Amino acid sequence: MPKHEKAVHRLNPRQMKFVDNIEVGMSLVDSYLGAGYKDGTGKYNDASRLLRNAGIVAELYKRTSDRKAAVGQRLSTMSDMATNAYIKIMGVKSDDPEILRLQQKTASDILDRNGHKPKEQVEHSGTIDRNVTFSFGGKVSEDDL
Repeated sequence: MPKHEKAVHRLNPRQMKFVDNIEVGMSLVDSYLGAGYKDGTGKYNDASRLLRNAGIVAELYKRTSDRKAAVGQRLSTMSDMATNAYIKIMGVKSDDPEILRLQQKTASDILDRNGHKPKEQVEHSGTIDRNVTFSFGGKVSEDDL
């Protein structure tokens, strides 16, 4: 095998079960024990060592990459569907106030999602029940406050 090619890491059934357990969210030690490894005083160290196994790391990385690609595809499809819905809504010709309000909301939503959301204005109000006097160059006593 040429040096530039990575070795294929074949996992045994217990290692594959360990990866399966990690993938479904089990803790490291529970994944280790659930895969059929021995329950002993060194189970924490052994589970940690197993997680650093190159083949296991590669399998977890592959599964994570596959899942990210699938999620990205679903989000892309949903984005296309949402865009098509926006186009249909914006293309409706009507004098109906409800339709016009929906179109305005749709246009606002499109702009917000593209980073054109207006800055929020915050109003500050309240009362101050003491007069504050600043004096520059002179001394201020507590009686002056």
